[in-house]
Amino acid sequence: MNGRLFIKTTSFLLDREPKRKVYRNPGVTLNPFTLKSSRVVRVLLSHQTQEWTQAELESRTGISRASVSLTLGDLIERELVEQTRPGNRQVAALYRVRDFNRLLDDWGAEDEWGKRTTIRQYSVLAANLVFCLINDWSYYFDPVFWLRATYRHTDLLGAA
Repeated sequence: MNGRLFIKTTSFLLDREPKRKVYRNPGVTLNPFTLKSSRVVRVLLSHQTQEWTQAELESRTGISRASVSLTLGDLIERELVEQTRPGNRQVAALYRVRDFNRLLDDWGAEDEWGKRTTIRQYSVLAANLVFCLINDWSYYFDPVFWLRATYRHTDLLGAA
C-alpha cells in the first residue's frame, strides 16, 4: 500500500523501496487584509450587523468562492468574524462581524493605502500665466491666447 515492492524466491530477492515523499506546502496561509481579500473585510465592516452567506459575499466582492472561504476561515480563526449558523446541504452558513473595533484596527494596521489609491498632484498655472491673470484678465480669456503665446507651457496634470 505504501509503494514498496518486493519479490522473493528461494534464490532471488527483488526489493524496491517506495518513492520518497514529495514535498508539499504545509498549507496556504492567507492574509485577509491583502488587496483582494480586503474586499470581504470592507463589505463586512460596511454592514456590521448584517449576516452574510459565502455566496452573497462572493457576488458582492467579485472574488472567487474559494478566496471568500479562506478569508472567512482566517477571520474566524482570529476571532474577528463568527459563524452564526452552521451550513449543511440545505442551508447556507451565515457569518457576521464579531468584534467590529478590533477588525477595523487590524485592517487599518495592515492596509497598504498607497496600493489601493492613486495620488495625483495638481499644480497651479505657470507663474507667467498667474501674472497675466492678476494684471490683465482679458489677455488670459482671449480665445486666441494659445496662438499668441505658444511658447508658454503649463504643467497641469490630469486625473487618471
